[in-house]
Amino acid sequence: MKLTPEQRTSQARILARDKDELQAVKATIWTMIGGGRLAEFAVRQPADFYIDIRVGRLPYSRRDILQAVAILAEAYEIAQTPLKERTSPVLLNLGCF
Repeated sequence: MKLTPEQRTSQARILARDKDELQAVKATIWTMIGGGRLAEFAVRQPADFYIDIRVGRLPYSRRDILQAVAILAEAYEIAQTPLKERTSPVLLNLGCF
């Protein structure tokens, strides 16, 4: 589902206020990308994130991933989060792997 700019800004404002929700979105983006360096780049520097054409199959569509990363980038901008505070999500091993 494509979000309008107003909807994206609204979601980003919610994330900027709630740290737990921000962690959940980071974990979601991490999963959408499939982990690895690409996911780390998306979570730490979402404003500069792109998906190279050499990237193979992704678990989710590129459009959905880029939309989620854009919301995260806007949330970081609203909250004025410095780069050193942009950490990877805490992923708990639930014994499923």
